[in-house]
Amino acid sequence: MKEEVLSDQVNWESLRNGDTGAFSALYKAYSKILLAYGRRVHNDRQLIADAVQELFTYLWTRRAHLGETASVKFYLIKALRTIIIKELKKSERISEFKLEDHAIVYTS
Repeated sequence: MKEEVLSDQVNWESLRNGDTGAFSALYKAYSKILLAYGRRVHNDRQLIADAVQELFTYLWTRRAHLGETASVKFYLIKALRTIIIKELKKSERISEFKLEDHAIVYTS
């Protein structure tokens, strides 16, 4: 687990410096985890897939402006959750979503 966190930190820093390999490694490591988390938050599979895609697009286009993070996994989950909420609000489906039912719990 500790090696995974260290690898994540190295990949995050490399992503911030424009390394496409690091971006791919983070995508491979987290895309399925994020999809699974998103499906627990909302049952619209297409919305969740689009939100994950939007997250990784954002990461790449804003890579030079990304800050450091203590946990890449927590950052990605929180960012995905924010995107999902934004999309639900946009489409006025927020009533289906109970924010308190999907609190993020971070364990190291």
